[in-house]
Amino acid sequence: MLRCVCILVSCLAVTIMPASGAPPSPRAAGEVRVASPSGRNQVTVELRDGRLYWSLTRDGRALILPSLLGFELRGGQPLRDGLRIADTARQSHDEW
Repeated sequence: MLRCVCILVSCLAVTIMPASGAPPSPRAAGEVRVASPSGRNQVTVELRDGRLYWSLTRDGRALILPSLLGFELRGGQPLRDGLRIADTARQSHDEW
């Protein structure tokens, strides 16, 4: 299961920017989802009040409830407040 989660997360590319600047493009609004090829597993990254959250479902049942996502930077302030999703990109690979 952990391998499946890692694969899903690695397939989801999200550019995160501080809230200042131009508004996000329409396709980069407050939520991004990616599903496994079978559709059984789904990772969601969403923006709520300038904070990023992620969650994981399998067969429509929550495995990981929305959890705060942020970055702890060595020698700097934590990067978790006032964020926005600036862009998304999707790729598909068939390497099995």
